[in-house]
Amino acid sequence: MKTALIISYYYPPCNGSAPWRAYSWALYFKEFGIAPTVITRHWDGNEHSWFDYIRDIKTEVKHVSTDSYEIYYLPSKKSVWYYLLFGENKVLKLIQPFNYYGQMAAGIFNPEVDAASSFGDFLSGHLESKKYDYVILTLPPPNLLKLIPVIKKKSMAKIIADFRDIWDNLEPSPNYKPDRKKHFSNLLSKRFIKKWLKHADLITHVTPPFGEALKTISDKPQAIIFNGYDEEYFEGNNRADNSKFTFSMIGSLYPRQEISIMVNGLKQFVASKDASKICINMIGLSENSDSIKMISEAIPAQYLKLSKRLKKEDAIITTVQSDVLFFPAWKGFRGMIGVKPLDYIASGNNVLIAPGDDDIMDELITKTQTGKIANTVEEFVSIMNEWYYEWEKNGHLKYHGIKPEIEFYSRKTQARIFAETLLNLK
Repeated sequence: MKTALIISYYYPPCNGSAPWRAYSWALYFKEFGIAPTVITRHWDGNEHSWFDYIRDIKTEVKHVSTDSYEIYYLPSKKSVWYYLLFGENKVLKLIQPFNYYGQMAAGIFNPEVDAASSFGDFLSGHLESKKYDYVILTLPPPNLLKLIPVIKKKSMAKIIADFRDIWDNLEPSPNYKPDRKKHFSNLLSKRFIKKWLKHADLITHVTPPFGEALKTISDKPQAIIFNGYDEEYFEGNNRADNSKFTFSMIGSLYPRQEISIMVNGLKQFVASKDASKICINMIGLSENSDSIKMISEAIPAQYLKLSKRLKKEDAIITTVQSDVLFFPAWKGFRGMIGVKPLDYIASGNNVLIAPGDDDIMDELITKTQTGKIANTVEEFVSIMNEWYYEWEKNGHLKYHGIKPEIEFYSRKTQARIFAETLLNLK
């Protein structure tokens, strides 16, 4: 059996969507002919803010073996450069802009998530004692790519750089114009990533537009390994009919996501409805004050249920126990799809996208037949009323999802595709 070392900063029990990509490979690779080992950092599962994700952890190395994989949990530390960028005293604040550009020019990215330094010494020693056929670095943080020379020196393994995100996920979109600061950091990011990828054997990524962007900086072979849903969370979920018609939006919102269709559509939709029959869940938005303010001002409180970010298990329960699951696609941008819509299509519930993106999100919903797309407030209200009256009559909505198309986006299917790609790598 072939062997693979997976290096991932984010990994369960870390809270959020980022850990599950690497976890799926660890869980399923052995079934497809590759024995995996994982290197990550210690996590406690109580991460809710950015500062939770970057705090130093001094706990010593912990080694765990399971039937599917081995794993090493390591201590983690921020770079000394972090304190120059984010220190609070007056002198540091004065020189922080110079520190920012100086660090970028030197290839020092994400000093608050200094995975290369945290993992480097352990990795060097580990590769002296253990041999692997493949070493996979999954990012962010991009500074993990700094480990490639260490791997090349210590191992004969094929090196795979996996991009869950690129330097700027909006860059593949033709009308995107970053500000000067972002434009400068993108140029430097691409310069250093190109350099770090020199000794990689394969680049993997999550959407075709990301692949196009990566081709501008590297001629290495590529493969698409989509993100996916974790099928074990949806197996055996016996959904009961709801006593209230339940509309849920679960997960983070970003400034460039357009929510005005949803906000104005819900305002019109609930205007003629009994609040005792409607529940509107907004999960994970409580730290996004602009969105919360916009939603709270438009929708009466008696219809609305606000919640902070939930742990994955609880978020899945809410996903399954909804009637309508909502996501605002990234209108005008290419290749933008999060993990949450993939959970949505696996839930057996109807998905409403508003607005559509004329891109990957529209394609996902159309291909799997898991919901509808609204590009105007009028379309949104019409769809919601249609579904509400169906729910009122039957207690639930009909579901038309195409199972084989949905299963393509399962983590297990994508892990199989990845394993087959590795085994065929020359």
